[in-house]
Amino acid sequence: MNLFKSSKGAVDLPSIIVGIIVVGVLAGITSVTVLGIIPWAQNNSARQALTSLSTAQNSYKQAYDVYGTQAQLVDKKLLAVNDKTCSTISADGLTYSSASKSTTGKMFANSSATLQTRQVAVGETTCFGVFK
Repeated sequence: MNLFKSSKGAVDLPSIIVGIIVVGVLAGITSVTVLGIIPWAQNNSARQALTSLSTAQNSYKQAYDVYGTQAQLVDKKLLAVNDKTCSTISADGLTYSSASKSTTGKMFANSSATLQTRQVAVGETTCFGVFK
C-alpha cells in the first residue's frame, strides 16, 4: 500500500502544531543557553586577562625588584598588547593596581595588595578612570 495515496499517511493539523511547538521549545532552550553562556565567557576572558597581567607584574618584579608599567611588561614580552587592560604602579614601583574591561560592560580589578579579582562598582576609580 502506498502511503502517499492513503489517508493513513496524511499529515494532519495537530501533528504540524506539535512539530512547531517542539521546534519552538528547542529553539528557546538553545537561545537561552547561548545568551547566558556568551556574557559568562566574555567576563571570564576579562578576568583571565587580568590574571595574565598580574602574572606578568610578578615576573617583572622578580627580575627588577619593582613592578613595571604595562608598556614595560609588553616591551619585556611578558604581556601581549591589550587595550582592554591597564595597570598603574606607585612612584616607588612597589605596588600596582590593574583593571580589565569585559565586552559585556563589566570591569574587573585587582592589585598587588589584593590579588583576588573583583568586579568594579559603578563610580569606582581604576586606571581607566571612573567606572560608569
